[in-house]
Amino acid sequence: MGFFSDFNSNYNFSENFASNSLNSYTMDLPRTASSTLQDAAQKLARVPRAELERLYIKDAQSFKMVNMYKRLLLQAGYRIISDNKTNQKQYDDFFKDIGKVGLHYKLEPLLERIINDCCIFGHAYLEKIYDESGTYLLDLKPIDAKLVDYVRDMRDMMMTDREQNPLGYTMYVGYYTDAITDAYPRGSKVLPSFIFLKPQRIVNFILNPISNGFEGMGIIESAYEQITRKMNIEASASNAIFNASESLIYAVCGDAQRSPSKPLMDATMNTLKNFTTNKRAVFSYPTEIKSLPIEQSPQVNEMLKYLRTEQAAAAGFSLSMAIGTGESNNKSTMNTERRDVNTQLNSVANNIATQFSSKVLDELYRINGYGSKAVMVWNNVSVDDRSDVVPMLKTLSDIGAITAGEIRNYAKNVFDLETDDEEWEKAQKEIQSQMEQLPNFPNQTGKKVETAIPTKTSKNPLQTKKNIDKSKNNYEEVRE
Repeated sequence: MGFFSDFNSNYNFSENFASNSLNSYTMDLPRTASSTLQDAAQKLARVPRAELERLYIKDAQSFKMVNMYKRLLLQAGYRIISDNKTNQKQYDDFFKDIGKVGLHYKLEPLLERIINDCCIFGHAYLEKIYDESGTYLLDLKPIDAKLVDYVRDMRDMMMTDREQNPLGYTMYVGYYTDAITDAYPRGSKVLPSFIFLKPQRIVNFILNPISNGFEGMGIIESAYEQITRKMNIEASASNAIFNASESLIYAVCGDAQRSPSKPLMDATMNTLKNFTTNKRAVFSYPTEIKSLPIEQSPQVNEMLKYLRTEQAAAAGFSLSMAIGTGESNNKSTMNTERRDVNTQLNSVANNIATQFSSKVLDELYRINGYGSKAVMVWNNVSVDDRSDVVPMLKTLSDIGAITAGEIRNYAKNVFDLETDDEEWEKAQKEIQSQMEQLPNFPNQTGKKVETAIPTKTSKNPLQTKKNIDKSKNNYEEVRE
């Protein structure tokens, strides 16, 4: 029996089990390293964040893919859920009142900024704004992610505390700024054009963690080489087309019987030069006018297609979904591509929701003293049309898998419906009351209603009895 023998009706949970819980132990220090010189060297090999932002601005495909993430995730919707109405109201009131600093970001624009920065840089940062005493959390302010980094020592190693959490962050602000720095930790490398921020001021969202887990990567950096090469090839091909925008015109002045003289060739050349401004020409000798066709190397298109496909794959999309064009696929392939994209989108949504719950909502519970914790739940994200879900919901309701109330909650979140909950509940009660008041009409046919003995495996006793009788009659006929 062992451990499970303690769980009986007389078992004292608080005295026996809680004394052996994790909370009763003193945690030892981690033995593994959180940051090494190899991580410091890898930081230098990363693509600068300013360069990633430039690609997002200059490259149309990168711009579209990042915006697809934002639109699809935000249109799916999300919820912040606590355990009762009183505690729920505390969280609702907080996010209703935020936006007093910066550009007045409310919750949805704040989440849009988080998704945007995570997709571009692999990181998104928020500053927690406290009251003047520093004991109550009042607001959240987004920070330019390309200017922020972990505080590092003189060897560029990330500095951590005893529990191997970051000691803080640095932000590049230049020499003329209204920013206020915190006191630097001992041994840190904070240059004059930077400020230091304590870890309790910053919320750091990480997408696709790599290396030691403190560094993240977006959907652009892994395809940086492909994007750069693609843009260079596009520029070269465009210049070549521009330089050869007009076909090369040439004239055949001679024939098999007579060669043209030098003055005749010069006169023909002068006439060709005037073709750009004059559409009429006279030749003193029978002349054949021709032009050389402009042809582009087939390798250019093949290479561009390859680079664009690699760039789309880095974001989790197929080429046709990433740029809206491409080779036509059969229905099975398209369904597989959509499932893969939906899986990728839901993974990102759940990742951001989990981090928001632990790094923002848990902090509200701890610092502001709310009644209970809350979590962020993201609705299912899909590239399919939301109206396609309606037949599926009806089928689930018909078989009793979900209730009308659950369908209604889903529809409100996904389709963004504005409805009155009290009126709906009142209407449901009236329908139930009317159903209960319906009379039970007596059997006036004079026929005996046949009933079958219900069994555990019989969902429809009458139909079961009919099937038995039919099988018996068929058997008697065959036997005769």
